[in-house]
Amino acid sequence: MLKSCLRVIAFGVLVVAWASREECIPMAVTNVNLSFTGILSWSVREEDTCLISHFLVELAPPNGEKLFWFETEDPQINIDFLKPCEEWHVNIVAYSNTTKGDDHLYITQMPVPMDVDLIVNYFNVTHKKEEGDLDLEWSMEDIMWGDCSLKYRLTVSGDDGDVISDLYMKEKHAELHFLSPCVHYEFGVRVVNVAPPVMEGPMKSIEYDYPPAVQQRPVLEAASLGATTTNLTFSLETAQRNRCPIREFHVDGGKYLNLTIPLRDSDDREQVEVHLTSLLPNTMYTIKAKVQNSAGWSDDSVIAFQTLDVDPQ
Repeated sequence: MLKSCLRVIAFGVLVVAWASREECIPMAVTNVNLSFTGILSWSVREEDTCLISHFLVELAPPNGEKLFWFETEDPQINIDFLKPCEEWHVNIVAYSNTTKGDDHLYITQMPVPMDVDLIVNYFNVTHKKEEGDLDLEWSMEDIMWGDCSLKYRLTVSGDDGDVISDLYMKEKHAELHFLSPCVHYEFGVRVVNVAPPVMEGPMKSIEYDYPPAVQQRPVLEAASLGATTTNLTFSLETAQRNRCPIREFHVDGGKYLNLTIPLRDSDDREQVEVHLTSLLPNTMYTIKAKVQNSAGWSDDSVIAFQTLDVDPQ
């Protein structure tokens, strides 16, 4: 009798364990990816303890009924029959035998084919004189499939060879605000198919000499007033903003006040100290200050100040 009872108990335990495994609900899949060879792949989460028996994959156009569905034991399928750059809503569900797991909706487009020519055939630079910016635009040689999985790598280098900017962008144009007059630039652009495995096309380069431009008007930073003397401190546009060499600074105070200061150009544009002497006490003066570089004279900065009264002591 004892042996018979033990067998019944052991059998009961096995039944309960099998039932609990069948009721395990799989978690949503992760790491969904679509290569430009048409392989749709995904992964089971490491923390998922369910025994996955198979996957159900459903494909539907946006706001439409499902048109394709697949059942597979492998975490990938081939959907290279879809047209490039058409949008699809892909729902992937893991199953543990008959128990359905959580859905994972993946919105994607079939990438541009891997054998497409990633070649830039047009590249142009336009200078917007009013704003002082440069507009770059380019186009591809092969545009039959669209550009849903394409990005463009834009590289900007200065005349010293340093890379100023290297960025990936979706648009086929760029507006550059950070460049300096009097610098020789080289721009490069290449097409990148970002669908794995990532592939980059050859670089298309163009050189451009940013034309000279006058300095912005000087900015008064500080003033120290006296009765017969005044010291004024001006800041200039930085070399990063305008590389055109500076030459001299001029102060025009009319008939009795005219001063020119030679300037030494450097990467660190130092402030300009202006020392005005032989002034009349308690007198209002109006001066015009401007700076000259290789492109000419800047606009005037108009400054008004009044000297102090003489101390009776």
